[in-house]
Amino acid sequence: MGRAEKGGKVVFVPFTAPGDVCVVDVTEEKKNYSNAALVEVKEPSALRVSPRCPVFTRCGGCQWQHMDYPYQVEWKNRIFADVVKRMAGVEHLPLEPPLPSPEPFNWRSRVRLHTDGKRWGFFEARSHRIVDIDECPLLEPPINETLGSLKRCGLPDVLHTVEIALDKRSRKTVVSFHVKERVEFDWSRSLAGVPWIKGYEVFLKEPFKRGRGRIVMREGDTTIWYEAGGATLLAGVDVFSQVNLGQNSRLVEEVLEVAALTGGEEVMDLFCGVGNLTIPMASRARSTVGIDSDRTAVRYARENARLNGVSVDFVAERAGSSKTLEKLTPCVVVLDPPRGGSPEAVKRIARLNPERIVYVSCNPPTLARDVSLLCTSGYSPVYARVVDMFPQTFHIEGIIGLKAV
Repeated sequence: MGRAEKGGKVVFVPFTAPGDVCVVDVTEEKKNYSNAALVEVKEPSALRVSPRCPVFTRCGGCQWQHMDYPYQVEWKNRIFADVVKRMAGVEHLPLEPPLPSPEPFNWRSRVRLHTDGKRWGFFEARSHRIVDIDECPLLEPPINETLGSLKRCGLPDVLHTVEIALDKRSRKTVVSFHVKERVEFDWSRSLAGVPWIKGYEVFLKEPFKRGRGRIVMREGDTTIWYEAGGATLLAGVDVFSQVNLGQNSRLVEEVLEVAALTGGEEVMDLFCGVGNLTIPMASRARSTVGIDSDRTAVRYARENARLNGVSVDFVAERAGSSKTLEKLTPCVVVLDPPRGGSPEAVKRIARLNPERIVYVSCNPPTLARDVSLLCTSGYSPVYARVVDMFPQTFHIEGIIGLKAV
């Protein structure tokens, strides 16, 4: 973001850095701001560095690789604070120093790539054109090795999407192939030369049906293992889990600290997934309930509770309309919803009147909207922090802790 030389109007320009003096081409005029494309950097900012990736600016996978990493974290912190204060109406945000990622590169432990048979990679920004890559500096090395091998396997043309996830225990990968139509193909023979893969699944997309489709083939071990908050967790490549596992451990520790569990609390975790936050909290609380609409994730969560020797009541329900939620009187509520947030769930949480709420979000505007609802329902922020889960990108993960006033 910058300001026009004449008039001082705010202009949003991708791939610029604070302090740049640029020539830009305005592509869209709005009442209070303009969008523009970068033409030339006349005077580069001191924050600039040379991007590692040869397709940076074309590939839509990351946006901030041209900025030195400490400044990325600093500016994410500024943006987070500004959005929450302005949109939630919080005058004094108790903001802790941001937590940088342990690894600014090679941090991504799972990835979703697109292919048209010739090109493999991410989409260009705001398009469905695939930018061909052989490797990505954001991916962990075994995932890059797997990607390079898969491109040489001669896989069928009906393949359109590939997901690769790293199992931290074995340092092997699990792959999910998504095909447009069923085809006779010897997957086992073609993949025999890929040493990194320990298991794979093939999904067939069914017309007019939502979701990933139907599994038509599975071979090998397709579970991935990782550790967080003193717990050992397993998940499938077909369910959500955090992509930056090194930073995820720090995120879990932060949530545990803000939840301030002493062993006597009733805890509820909404959008619990496979139990990433629920399982570590369960060993510190009197009772714990996890709610998620993804039945597959809930199945893994129940297995994770068993593996870690903790008792958790996991329920497969939508948080915004959960019948279980209405029956509870929790002391602490934790929620980590998708990017869109969940005002419906937040309103229901407020009616339960828990002592403490911990809200984790990867989207500051929807976080601010939902926090505003909680503030008007008698809660006040007592903690806020950016945990950088997505280095080299503009995505911002934040935590806000609230207490009943």
